[in-house]
Amino acid sequence: MKPIEQYTHTPVLKGKLIKAQYDNEQVIKGYAGNPLIESLPKIMDEDELMDDIPNYPDYHQSQRSLSRRLRLHCVQQLSDYVEVLPIHFYIEQRFSRMIRHGYVARNPLQREYARQFHVGFENILEAGVNEEGENAAGIRSTAAGFNIIGVSGQGKSTAVDLNLLLYPQVIQHISFNKQPLILDQLVWLKLNCPFDGSIKGLCINFFQAVDAVLGTTYFKKFVTRGSTTDALIPLMAHIASLHCLGTLVIDEIQNLSQAKSGGSEKMLNFFTQLINTIGVPVVLVGTFKAIRLFGGSFSQARRGCGQGDMIIDRMTEGKDWGYFVSSMWKYQWTASKSSLTEPLKKT
Repeated sequence: MKPIEQYTHTPVLKGKLIKAQYDNEQVIKGYAGNPLIESLPKIMDEDELMDDIPNYPDYHQSQRSLSRRLRLHCVQQLSDYVEVLPIHFYIEQRFSRMIRHGYVARNPLQREYARQFHVGFENILEAGVNEEGENAAGIRSTAAGFNIIGVSGQGKSTAVDLNLLLYPQVIQHISFNKQPLILDQLVWLKLNCPFDGSIKGLCINFFQAVDAVLGTTYFKKFVTRGSTTDALIPLMAHIASLHCLGTLVIDEIQNLSQAKSGGSEKMLNFFTQLINTIGVPVVLVGTFKAIRLFGGSFSQARRGCGQGDMIIDRMTEGKDWGYFVSSMWKYQWTASKSSLTEPLKKT
């Protein structure tokens, strides 16, 4: 049967591809001896994030003497302006812990890693986990996902993208501690929820995104017009495990249709299976419309060092807003320079 046409042409966020190096000392002993964790960049501190996250426009006071037409081009740069705010630190801390801790139970050098491919992911997903929390291959998941809900245009997707790009997307392993290890590790993958909001569409997007990043042909190999969701989900789990996917981020989650997904319960079970059974952390990002998918019981957890879901609302008047608007105010391409006053901040 001929493969179906591409489901979506949504651009895929791509990061760096690097050769594995295991130079970073693992202060957390539970991370040591695991090539998936040891090949990751070192855990960053806030000073390093202050250098890596911001994106400032090219600006010089002399540009204010340019023609009006050229100055409008300069102003356009502000659409890409990013100033470091507490939200960036909160998200980075969660990703840093989530990716590493999710890998703790997924060491490719352990026999359970190979066993899951012999057992088969259809059987693993169907069996779920036993009383000890282990799946049919004997792996006890250490993965934990979280959700980010916020006002449209508030910068949540940009913050997620910037934090993902702090990590290489693909790490190519050849050997670890003089032991062969041929593996293309997929540290992260970000998908947009398909326009029709179906789980099948999401699975198809997954295969296309993996192919775009790794140069594989999974979409052509596995997806046909007769493919069903029940057939695609185990294949998706297989590939996620084969390439040791560190985290799956799904943006625009509010697009998910309860009707086409078979109801919110089926959809949430799908993500729960990936987290609890396969061990892949899942991050769902969406607007407040996504709350309906969770039965209205979406809870806001602590936004400090505690794990939990995140609610990103509009900025309120205070220290963060003052810092943000003051930092941006210096980028002025008007003919006459204006001062930032307190009434203007309030406005």
